[in-house]
Amino acid sequence: MRHAEGAISVDEADPVLRTTRRQALEESYRTMIVHMRHEIAHMLWWRLSLCDDFLNTLRDMFGDERADYPAARQRHYDGPPADWKQSFLTTYAPAHPLEDWAETAGHLLHLTDIADSFVAAGLSSSQLPHFNWDPYSEPDAARLIYVAADLSMGINNVN
Repeated sequence: MRHAEGAISVDEADPVLRTTRRQALEESYRTMIVHMRHEIAHMLWWRLSLCDDFLNTLRDMFGDERADYPAARQRHYDGPPADWKQSFLTTYAPAHPLEDWAETAGHLLHLTDIADSFVAAGLSSSQLPHFNWDPYSEPDAARLIYVAADLSMGINNVN
C-alpha cells in the first residue's frame, strides 16, 4: 500500500505478500487496516504541510522530511537500528521523518478507533472521562492515549 499525490493504492491485499513482508521486516502488527491508517496519515501530512507552522513543528518533533527518501528506504530494508524501541513505535518509523510521522499518526488513529468502538458498543469503564465521551473530539492527545491504552489492556484481558 502506498500513496501518491492524494491517491492510495493497495498492493498488500494479497495475504501471502503481506505475510512475507511482515516476517521479512519484523513487523508483527502489519495488517490492511494498520496500513490504511498509515497511508491516511501520509495524506493528512500532505494537507497539513500547506501550513508553515505545521512543517516547523513536524521538523522539531520528527526530523526534516526533506531528507533523502530513497536512501532512507534502503537503510530500512537493511534493517532497523538496534535501539529503535527507545525512540520509535515500530521498526519502520526510524526509516524517515515522514514514516515516523505516519506510524505515529496511524497509531493515534488506531487508539481513537478502539476508544470510539468501545463507547459505540455501549460498554462502560471507570477509565472513560464521562458517559458518551467522544474520543474523536478529545483535544488532549495524552488523555486519549491513556484511556485507549487502558481500554485495550482490558479488552486483551477479556480475550
